[in-house]
Amino acid sequence: DDYQYRNNGKDGPVSVVHSPNHRMIKGTEYIIAAVERLKKEGYQIDFRLLEGLKNTEVERILKESDILVELLVCGYGLSGMEGMALGKPVISNFQTDTSVLRYYSYFDECPIVQADIDMIYEKLKWLIENPEVRREIGEKSRRYAEKYHSYLSQQIMWDQIYRKIWHGEDVDLMLLYHPLYGNYSRLYEKALAEQVQVDEIDPEKNN
Repeated sequence: DDYQYRNNGKDGPVSVVHSPNHRMIKGTEYIIAAVERLKKEGYQIDFRLLEGLKNTEVERILKESDILVELLVCGYGLSGMEGMALGKPVISNFQTDTSVLRYYSYFDECPIVQADIDMIYEKLKWLIENPEVRREIGEKSRRYAEKYHSYLSQQIMWDQIYRKIWHGEDVDLMLLYHPLYGNYSRLYEKALAEQVQVDEIDPEKNN
């Protein structure tokens, strides 16, 4: 909509949100400090801490936001998944204990913007100043969430588990998401194509 991807902090405010269920773990104080520093430099930022709110209210605010800052310690959680599913650029820290997983899982495809405590100011400033970058990352985020955090993705994962455990098939669960040897991307594309075919046959199914 018109609210998103329009402003750059100088010609209009950019909405930044953070959901700190555990402030110390998420590095909330450093996120607040970075926002305050940018405001003092003249950037227009609508900053919201999403605490003590109903899930419906959190979702509404997220939908209207430009940037979600997840956490500055390691990886990403449910807040990051929700932000990506809504097509938002998400800032989080992938350079700690989770960084090695980029070589053995789908994390190498993750479009999350890397930032730790020392980098949060620069990364926030970069995203605020570049609306089109936010749009591009947001679109990648939505595709990533659909591929790895959707009902379809869970269907594929559990199907492979049942095939291995229940039916004794030769399924290598350890390498399912491996960037070089994994079979997940092929399974996802096949399932996606089958889903599209069903929708074309019965367009009222999802209504």
